[in-house]
Amino acid sequence: MRLTPTGLIPLGSVYVADSDNNRIQKFTSGGVFVSTWGTPGTGDGEFDYPVGVAVASDGSVYVADRGNGRIQKFSPSPMLVSLTAAPNAGYTFTGWSGDCSGAGECTVTMDADISVTANFALEPSGESIVFHSDRDGDYEIYAVNADGSGSAVQLTDNSAWDGDARRSPDGTKIVFTSNRHEGQEGTDIYVMNSDGTDQERLTFTYSGRSSADPSWSPDSQRIVFSSQLGGTNCSADEIYVMDVDGSNQTPLTDNADDYECNFGYPDYWDRNPSWSPDGTQIIFAAKRGEDSGIYVMNADGTGQSRLADGYLTPSWSPDGTQIAFSLMGNNGAPDIYVMDADGSAPTPLTYDYGLREAIQDLKVDRDAVMGEVLDSIKSDIEYLMTQSSEEPDLSLQLTTDEHIQGLFDLLEAQKRELDDLYEEMFGIRERLGT
Repeated sequence: MRLTPTGLIPLGSVYVADSDNNRIQKFTSGGVFVSTWGTPGTGDGEFDYPVGVAVASDGSVYVADRGNGRIQKFSPSPMLVSLTAAPNAGYTFTGWSGDCSGAGECTVTMDADISVTANFALEPSGESIVFHSDRDGDYEIYAVNADGSGSAVQLTDNSAWDGDARRSPDGTKIVFTSNRHEGQEGTDIYVMNSDGTDQERLTFTYSGRSSADPSWSPDSQRIVFSSQLGGTNCSADEIYVMDVDGSNQTPLTDNADDYECNFGYPDYWDRNPSWSPDGTQIIFAAKRGEDSGIYVMNADGTGQSRLADGYLTPSWSPDGTQIAFSLMGNNGAPDIYVMDADGSAPTPLTYDYGLREAIQDLKVDRDAVMGEVLDSIKSDIEYLMTQSSEEPDLSLQLTTDEHIQGLFDLLEAQKRELDDLYEEMFGIRERLGT
């Protein structure tokens, strides 16, 4: 086989006469193949053992076609470039924009400046997780692949607070809470497409009041949320429901006749609603005097009943048979519990950090007091050793006896308190079955 590289153009490409195969090949100066042309024959663009290539200053290519006894001239032709788009996991390719269109392969002719953009969107299957983060200096909404691969994609970008993001079950929308509206205090409910486009405000709560805690219905057609839409100086949070476009906002709970204002804050509220997987019920957290806890009601607001003690953030299991919620434990620290959907069999899933903290604090206090008592006894003994055996200081001996008895009394009291704390901890472990 004979290859004769004899053509070099100003941009650095190399032309090669492939004599045995009756063709001309073009490569970059780095040896990367670009294109080829020519077939055996006597017609235009056909060769019979081409042996040389020359390139003129205007880019024209001259080929010595020895077998046909001629020189062929070829005008410079623009390069054709084909592009394909390969989305990362969790994304889908939505099409080209600029000098290409459609969603197939993009082929452009490099005869001028070309601008092509490949557009991608998060998959509507909901395989990514949405969350809010202040990594850019203020809270924004992000999405990341469910397996943690790739980089998080920022979906909102403003100087306000965006949070409480929830993806719709059909994966096409994200509802969230924001205080981005100028001239007003408090938060409102917004919705956007799953790729962050078309952000739209759904609620218009009075300034100083808030709407928050949005949650989707299973069919992605309605949103349940908590709100102070009453607009008075002391409005209790109630549970509302609305259509996905913000229309038909309807209260499901009404505590207007029950709550009182304490220093401008209501002593009753309903918050953190969550729709059951079958769409028939809604659970929520409520502060209703002595009847505070986790409540459940029908999707239309009827049949409200208290299920269990609880505090915040109740959530259904995917099959609707259990409910997870948080409950304050010792020392004001919350724990995660789970119970059956009817409120029975509440079981802690996490140990109360306050219990462990109380035990540790008790141990530290005990060690500190014991150290002080022992230091005092040591000082008394050292002093007694300096006294004459004929004239002992009986008053100091009595003081030492009192110190020792005080130490024993302290240890006994601490033992009883530790026993009570350990008994509570073991009770939790027994309920957990560990």
